[in-house]
Amino acid sequence: MSLDPKLDALSKELTAGLKGLAPSYKKLEKFVADHKKTHDGIVSKIGTQRTVAKQIAELQKACATEKDKITQLGKKISALGDLNKRYRDARAALRKSVEDQAEGYKKWASQIEDLSGGSVSIDIDEDGDLSDIYVALDTLAVRTYSQEAARNKKLNERISADGAWNTLDKLSSEVGSLLGWKLGADGEKAKGVPDYSTVSSILGESDTTKRATADMVDEARYLSVVQAAPKPQVTFKYKADGQEIAFEKASEGQRAAVLLTMLLKQEGGPLIIDQPESDLDNSVISKVVDLLHTMKNRRQLFFATHNANLVVNGSAELVAYMANSSSGKRIIEHCGAIDHPPLRLAITNTMEGGETAFKDRQRKYGF
Repeated sequence: MSLDPKLDALSKELTAGLKGLAPSYKKLEKFVADHKKTHDGIVSKIGTQRTVAKQIAELQKACATEKDKITQLGKKISALGDLNKRYRDARAALRKSVEDQAEGYKKWASQIEDLSGGSVSIDIDEDGDLSDIYVALDTLAVRTYSQEAARNKKLNERISADGAWNTLDKLSSEVGSLLGWKLGADGEKAKGVPDYSTVSSILGESDTTKRATADMVDEARYLSVVQAAPKPQVTFKYKADGQEIAFEKASEGQRAAVLLTMLLKQEGGPLIIDQPESDLDNSVISKVVDLLHTMKNRRQLFFATHNANLVVNGSAELVAYMANSSSGKRIIEHCGAIDHPPLRLAITNTMEGGETAFKDRQRKYGF
């Protein structure tokens, strides 16, 4: 029996079956393609979500860091509270230091007046130097449209009325409250702008200046006011013939006399004085001579002088008379006490007022 007819029939049957399966294959291919597309989309979304999740984690970490910073800042702001409390002890210490300095100046002035033999008087104005306060006010006034001449005048008027320290206390208190309000410490922001009438009365009371003062206040400006202090102002005066003049207006001779008197009245090491008569008149020389009798016991004194009065009536214990040798070199020609005949003769013949000095000595001391 021939197989060809059967094979043909089977082939036709298979062909017909495949044709029947073709739509199913197409559906299957579409199903697979659709699911692959969905799968790829899901995978892409998962990747995106992972990236977003990583970004969220990093953002949460950054937020936590910033939250911690805000918390710390909040603690600092809360700790500020009344800003004046933070610096009250420091200001009290500063004031005591300035007052102690003034007391030290008074003791020092008393010593200077005593050492000068009453030729110098010293006035100390404990709050006389306001330079630090002017600088602080300049710092506070930056970019507030405040006029320097006007605010300095107002400051001086306020200090004349209330005193330097009271004025500074008011300024620091108001600027501190203003800064606390600006930072929002202890809910100050909700209470409205605090009173800063003293600050405004000095810087300027125009709306522009007042707004700028509130807007520009910061810790640096506050510190400039808190750290400012009046300082003692020292004025030296020279006293002569019952009158007083500013020490800097005294003549060179008058200032030299004061300096020499002060030096002679102090204990210390050897003191070398070169030709004091160049700057001193005879009346001052006489006073110096009177001092020498007691002060030479306190320190060793060396005088280079042409004035016989200093040597003779100052009771010099050793005198070296200088001359030139035949070769032109400086030599000690005579050396010894003033009663040594060759030395006494040299003093009488060559020094200014030599003979008169010995006569005065004989009249005063009998030898």
